[in-house]
Amino acid sequence: MLFYDRLANHNACTVPFVITIQNTIHDVLECARKQKTGKAVGLDGIAMEAIVNGCLKLAVHLSILFNLFLVVQYLPSSFMQSVIIPL
Repeated sequence: MLFYDRLANHNACTVPFVITIQNTIHDVLECARKQKTGKAVGLDGIAMEAIVNGCLKLAVHLSILFNLFLVVQYLPSSFMQSVIIPL
């Protein structure tokens, strides 16, 4: 969401849009803080608490990963899988 907001507010005619690692790290940390905890793990088996309470190194690695997805314009299908269980 933050990425799309920044992209929408950017004037592409004057300056090229640049994604910096510092901005992405800040975005990852900010989004992680907003996540709900205490939920069931996903298909990857990673609990949200692991990301929310992860160290700065984790945010750096996630930022690099997300930037690579944008650079190569490819998102693995496993990242798009989800399971919704109606209660």
